[in-house]
Amino acid sequence: FLLSYPQIPQEIIGMIHNSFDKVMLANLAGLGFVGQYQIGHRFGQTAKTAISVFGKVWSPFFFKNIEENTSQSKNLISNYYQNILALYGFLCFLICVFAEELVKVLTTPAYNDSMYLIPIIASYFFYSQSLSLLSKPLILYSEKTIYNLPSTIIALVINVSLNIILIPKFGFIGAGMATLIAGIISSSLLFYIAQKFVQLPISYKKLLYQLITFSISLLPIYFLMKSDIYFLNKVIFKLLIVAIYIIVTIKLKLIDKKYIDILFLKLKNKLV
Repeated sequence: FLLSYPQIPQEIIGMIHNSFDKVMLANLAGLGFVGQYQIGHRFGQTAKTAISVFGKVWSPFFFKNIEENTSQSKNLISNYYQNILALYGFLCFLICVFAEELVKVLTTPAYNDSMYLIPIIASYFFYSQSLSLLSKPLILYSEKTIYNLPSTIIALVINVSLNIILIPKFGFIGAGMATLIAGIISSSLLFYIAQKFVQLPISYKKLLYQLITFSISLLPIYFLMKSDIYFLNKVIFKLLIVAIYIIVTIKLKLIDKKYIDILFLKLKNKLV
């Protein structure tokens, strides 16, 4: 109970945070933008589903090895974390790459502009969930769950402040950008705090490479969204970008087949 008690105000603030975007969007930009935001957010949120699947394997694996408290077990946690991060980044990137096709095939033309929001929301989940994947279990293991609260409050304050600034200028895209920026800052803070409690041999260089690779790879996607290239040619270009992303990930040694094979085996055993 003592560990879960600090979660109560965090959950309340989280609920306020999640609903505030739509309220502010309706008040500052008009109800017309709310529908676009909801569609874009719903598609982008599929990235959260992916990390919840990995969580079924990650949580028991993490706590089993962190309890051993040996150099070998900590290295194992770090290696698995890096590979889950690379795989999750790839899945989020696929959502971003084919955001346009998702919207145009599954919705009406009235919601076409929501495709520009999907990569922003998917990026938000990638950045925030990638860091939280390690920081939240570390804080829970350290029995310092009260430290989850400052990052949640900071996220709310930044999100509300940026919504007031960005929504009048950029509409629902501004709301998405506010969510993304608030998520990056708050999850980075939580990650920093967690590392103070328990030191793990994380390769910060690889972590940075992963985040930079993901971010840079989104630039040509927005260019293709704005272009009038023939649909089939556009898909071919996107597949080429995906191939380049995979090659860069392998060249930077952000992924290791050995750990991925074991991860999928664990997932199979967990889900079957």
